[in-house]
Amino acid sequence: MRIRSSPLRQMMLMAEAKDVKAGDWIIFNREPYRVKRKEIVTAGTHMHSKTKLIMQGLFSTGEKSNVYGHHDKLDLAELEFKTGQVISVSGNKCQVMDNRTYEVFDADLKEDQTVQEGQNLLFANYNGKNILIGEAR
Repeated sequence: MRIRSSPLRQMMLMAEAKDVKAGDWIIFNREPYRVKRKEIVTAGTHMHSKTKLIMQGLFSTGEKSNVYGHHDKLDLAELEFKTGQVISVSGNKCQVMDNRTYEVFDADLKEDQTVQEGQNLLFANYNGKNILIGEAR
């Protein structure tokens, strides 16, 4: 029996674990994670070394780590970072205007996030969703 891969899977960018660097974005548990550190670990004397990635999720807080073989394939996340200005704030939602295209969109705020009207923010576009990252520098 032959298993066919989906066309979406073929279009995704992939990299081997040994080629991933700090600052790269990968898909882990169907969520984009930014690699903070990469370590080479060995479990025992006669074991092969492995690549340990310490990463932080775009949607979640805290760090996670996972161990991969050097030649394991990882999905790379395609994120587009932009800056925008807050137009209005209403409860846990806000309206943001893209500084480059002047497109206005709604964005959800996390519980610990506070924004003010007129504030410039950094946001990421991932799978058609705009996610607020933090204050623009």
